[in-house]
Amino acid sequence: MKKIELLAPAGNPQSLVAAVSAGADAVYLAGSRFGARAFAGNFNDEQLVEYIDYCHLRGVKVYITVNTLIRDEEIDDFVDYCLFLYTVGADALILQDIGMLHLLSSHLPDMELHASTQMTINTASDVIFLKENFNIKRAVVSRELGTDEIRQIKEQSGVEIEAFVHGAICVSYSGKCLFSSLNGGRSANRGMCAQPCREKYFVSGDMKEGDGEYFLSPKDLNTLMDIDRILESGVDSLKIEGRMKRPEYVYAVTNAYRRAIDLYSDGNISSASKNAMLKKLDEDLAKVFNRGFTGGYILGSDKNEIMNSLSQKSIGIEAARVINYDKKKKRLKLLLLDDLVKGDGLSTGEFVGRIIKDNVICLQADKGQTIELDSIKHFDEGTVIYKTFDKLFMDKVEQGIKSDKEIPVRISVSLSDNGTGFIDIRDADGNCVHYEKSSIVEKSVNKSTTSEEVKRQILKLGEYIYAADDAEIDIDSDIYVSAKNLNLLRREGIELLNRKRIDRYKRKPKFIDTDPITKRAEKNNISHEYKNISWSIFVSTKEQLDAIYESYAGEIYIDDEELYKEAIARFDKSRVIYRLAPVIKQSDLSDIEDMTQRIKSRFIASSAGLILTYGERIMELDYHMNLFNSLSHNFFHQKGMSTTISLETDPSKSNELRCVDRPDMIEIPVYLYPQLMITEFCPQSGRGCNKDKCSSRVQIINKNDDSFIFKSSINCKNIIYPKKPMQLEKSDIKRFIEQGFIHFRLELMDEDALEVKRLMDHYINI
Repeated sequence: MKKIELLAPAGNPQSLVAAVSAGADAVYLAGSRFGARAFAGNFNDEQLVEYIDYCHLRGVKVYITVNTLIRDEEIDDFVDYCLFLYTVGADALILQDIGMLHLLSSHLPDMELHASTQMTINTASDVIFLKENFNIKRAVVSRELGTDEIRQIKEQSGVEIEAFVHGAICVSYSGKCLFSSLNGGRSANRGMCAQPCREKYFVSGDMKEGDGEYFLSPKDLNTLMDIDRILESGVDSLKIEGRMKRPEYVYAVTNAYRRAIDLYSDGNISSASKNAMLKKLDEDLAKVFNRGFTGGYILGSDKNEIMNSLSQKSIGIEAARVINYDKKKKRLKLLLLDDLVKGDGLSTGEFVGRIIKDNVICLQADKGQTIELDSIKHFDEGTVIYKTFDKLFMDKVEQGIKSDKEIPVRISVSLSDNGTGFIDIRDADGNCVHYEKSSIVEKSVNKSTTSEEVKRQILKLGEYIYAADDAEIDIDSDIYVSAKNLNLLRREGIELLNRKRIDRYKRKPKFIDTDPITKRAEKNNISHEYKNISWSIFVSTKEQLDAIYESYAGEIYIDDEELYKEAIARFDKSRVIYRLAPVIKQSDLSDIEDMTQRIKSRFIASSAGLILTYGERIMELDYHMNLFNSLSHNFFHQKGMSTTISLETDPSKSNELRCVDRPDMIEIPVYLYPQLMITEFCPQSGRGCNKDKCSSRVQIINKNDDSFIFKSSINCKNIIYPKKPMQLEKSDIKRFIEQGFIHFRLELMDEDALEVKRLMDHYINI
């Protein structure tokens, strides 16, 4: 059976040590720049050197996240940073930005590149496109894929597949979320997500019983009990989320999945014993952090079972039920639902102090017993109290973190009567070192050194990470070697092995010339004089089609088949462009194929993988491709495709896309309702939802009184839009025109005919 990698998060040095101690095969982390978790502790450059060496010494790989979108003005700094990571021995770089993937794959062909989950990788075609164009070694697939889809992607692409198995879930497809950026000013694609999904929302219309205020907040993923299903899907790496979590969390979760993988691989343990062990590990996972657990989309959990609208924080485990509260004594009387010890933390906001059992103060009490606790807070009868900190378990975790990984080695020592001694040390990875020292062996005078004495001294490896059960000793007779010299021989041999284990990952420095990009920027940093400004309009209703029929001569974008039929019956077919769904999964492909047989137009797409299937029919790539810098746009322009500017581009900056070769091939939305999230979560599930014809638009309202609506997409996916449109000022449009951009877009939602005419007069007819 192939080895399955366990990949753990390391948001700071302490968490990295915890992950390695717990048995991770690899860790992923970020430096101080360009990582998608900007608010984690992360690593400065000196720490990166230190901890990459730390991991490599222990046989653990290090993947560095440089998976944010990169501005043109950041390209030089990004390249310098990646060259630094290349030199110091990073095992792989994890990227989202297509322009940077193209740049690095062209100039650092021996650097392993992984495609981030931020690239929204959902089909085998997505993976194959990335492999063929950027030589990626691994793809991190979306959390929304099931094991069958993962298996198909693996079989069809032949690329390593990495999948999340534990931790926080985003309600939106990663990489397709613009909510934080456009409504909070903090870009998830730039590593600064404000987590609007964890905020409170009011839901308009009838509330379903059991609904809570945290309408968009998912539970945490936990696949431990069904880890065999994921391992059998062909996945190569199991990824744990948690770069914002504490070291104790990282250790506990990594240790649980390490043991689960090892149990799966052990053919000598019965199924019943494995299940019992997994159940105990699963119980422990709830003690460190959980918002409620779900098997997630990867295990086929029901879409609504994945959500927890009642809490966006860790809920802990049930500890006790309130019997009554003695206001005079300020004591809670409790029936214990779990064991309790002094020092445990409770959802009351207090830590357990005195445990009073039968009027006797105790340090602990067992499940099922009735006790009293001091409490300044009143809780009603029947209230369930949760344990949010398990002291005994955390004490055990802290001890585990302090342990170090042991590397098995084979040791041979030879001591000669000519005064020379040498030591050979070999590890399981094939690294072998030889250290020889003269003048450390003497002729014996009173007492000769024995083989057993040499072995005993050489095997004193307690201060090192190496372990050996035995050593091969070759020793001449009638000689004497001091313990000091044997220690020297062992220490110098181990130092040589340390350096060999570390240095094999280092690379010679390289240089990437970015001058051609700078020169292109200088060339393009002049005003263009284009006279032929063109407009496109996305329409959502028949009334809007009627409103533009006589006065509009540009391209028409549509994403509804019935409306498409109306449009081609009235307009020149070449003007009607069909907009494909912003997210298409492996399981959606047959439906897409059927639809493209019925619709003969050109397409706008949000997935590069579709280029492999539909080739020249892809006219333009939409804004969900996150083409944030000039190099990303240039890559697709060279393939003959137009592109759409990222909605996160700052229109007030005249040099945002200063390196673009063909500004005339970029379209800029100037009025639209941006697709803030694309999600598998269905707000109508259980509310009389008609899956065959979903037309209901649920509306949610945040604390700032901003309204958002759900609109259905392919196969019960949902898109969240703002109720109010986003629009550019005329001054911004003028600035774009002065830079050579000539294509602009209006996107309509519910506008009536009068509003459509007003918008056309305001924008198109100026």
